[in-house]
Amino acid sequence: MNTVGNFATFIDEQGHAYEINHRIKKAIFVERQELPHLRKLQGFTGSETVNGLNCSVRPVLVNGKPGGKEYRHRPYGLMIRTEWGLGDSLTVRELYDVKVAEPDQSLLRIPEGYSIDPNPEQ
Repeated sequence: MNTVGNFATFIDEQGHAYEINHRIKKAIFVERQELPHLRKLQGFTGSETVNGLNCSVRPVLVNGKPGGKEYRHRPYGLMIRTEWGLGDSLTVRELYDVKVAEPDQSLLRIPEGYSIDPNPEQ
């Protein structure tokens, strides 16, 4: 679960993502969306070590042209690094000090007393 302020993101066992609003105690289903300018190419092209983790690498298209890479730690599907360029700028997102551990299963649920909004506003 990723928490920022009154909001958290939660993904259940089926892979459904919810935005949890702690202020109103609701879990709202979130549809997955890709950024329109950023698309991943099919297939990994190699592997590299990033921050001590063996990652598979695949190219990324930016506005239809090769423009970046994605580095994914395959055993957990964790994106360790992404990099892409638009114009003269390069954007890099990277995770550091990643520790793999098995969380307590009781933590992997929508909190008690919260309701799931069946008709989220889009």
